[in-house]
Amino acid sequence: MTNLTNGIRPFQVWRAPFEYEDMPGVVKHRPVVLSEVRDSEAVAIALKVTGHEPRSEYPGEVPLTGWREAGLTKPSTVRCSKRMTIPLEAFDIMTKYGELTEWDEVAVRDGIAECESVGM
Repeated sequence: MTNLTNGIRPFQVWRAPFEYEDMPGVVKHRPVVLSEVRDSEAVAIALKVTGHEPRSEYPGEVPLTGWREAGLTKPSTVRCSKRMTIPLEAFDIMTKYGELTEWDEVAVRDGIAECESVGM
């Protein structure tokens, strides 16, 4: 089983199947940013990454300034309000893109806090 000692850490960017909200059971493989890794539960919490620009009316929409450094191919936004849980064992077959820059990590932490402040 994969664990923290195998290098899975918060603020890494991975490719994961993310289910559409309006089409249950239908997934899109997309980049996600890990916000937490919980060894005790053998899961990681991941945040949706999209190629769309941030929407001002939604909290926690974070544009990545270091998207290239994170291994992404186009400008991207982290939607901190869109979370999913991934079993750590799934990382054995998933692809890692890279890691957020320190600047983007701080911005995503702020986005998570913004979502939590409004109950998301």
